[in-house]
Amino acid sequence: MSQLLQDRVALITGSSAGIGAGIAEVYAREGADVVVNYRSNADGAEATAQAVRKHGRRAHVVRADVGSREEVEDLFHEVSGHFGRLDVLVNNAGLTTRSGFMDADETFYDRIMDTDLKGVYLCSREAVSLMRKTGGGRIINISSVHATRTSHDFSIYAAAKGGVDMLTRGMAVEMADDGITVNGIAPGWVPVPSEGPYPEELFEGICKHTPLGRPGTTKEVGELAAFLASDRTNWLTGQIIGIDGGLACMLHMPSRWRDQEMYGL
Repeated sequence: MSQLLQDRVALITGSSAGIGAGIAEVYAREGADVVVNYRSNADGAEATAQAVRKHGRRAHVVRADVGSREEVEDLFHEVSGHFGRLDVLVNNAGLTTRSGFMDADETFYDRIMDTDLKGVYLCSREAVSLMRKTGGGRIINISSVHATRTSHDFSIYAAAKGGVDMLTRGMAVEMADDGITVNGIAPGWVPVPSEGPYPEELFEGICKHTPLGRPGTTKEVGELAAFLASDRTNWLTGQIIGIDGGLACMLHMPSRWRDQEMYGL
C-alpha cells in the first residue's frame, strides 16, 4: 500500500500532546520518521514517540523552547546529527493562554509572541538551511481561525496567528526558488486533553456556531498536514487552509442580539 510520506523525515514542534501529537501519529502511519519536540511535557513526548514507533517508524525526542534561538539551533543540530536531513517542518508549538487586552502585561505579550510567532521564524530559518542541502522540502505552519476572526480575551493570540499567516505567505514567495513550499493550516475548535473538560453549555454553544455541529479532532488536522507534506501538493504554496467545520463561514451576531430575538427560537 502506497504511503504519502514514505521514508521522509519530519520535525513537529510542540508534539508532546494535542494537535502536534495527532500530526505525528498520522505522519508515522503514512511512512515518515518523526522528530518529536517538546518544552516541558517529557512524558507526553515519549508517549508520542511510542505511537510513532508502533507504526514501525523511527522517533527521536528532543527538548527545546522554540522561542529561544540557542535552543532552536541545538534542536536542528540534533535533527541533522540523528537523521542527516529534514524533509518536513511542522511549526505547531504554540500557547493559547487567554487574557483581556488591558489585562495582558508585557511579559504575557512576549511569551505568546516568542512561542507562536518568533518560534515559526527561528525554526523555519534553520529548516530552510537543511532543506537547501537536499533540494527542497515542506514547511507547514499551524495558524488558527483566530487569525482572521476572534473573540474576547484572544487579542494577543490572534495577533500572533495573524503574523503567522503573513509570514507563511512571505516565506512561500521567497523559498520557491529553493523548491520549498510553505503553507498554513488554520484549525477551528479542536479540543485537546490539556484543556480539560469543557462546561456543557460552552461545548454546546461552540457546536451550535459550527456548521458541521461538532469540534474537530487532532487526527483530522493530521490528515490535512500529511496531504500538504506529500507530493500531491507540489504546486500548492502560500495558502492558509481552514479546517474548522465551517466556523469561519458562520455569521456571528453581537451577543446583545439573542438567538430567540433574531430567529424566534
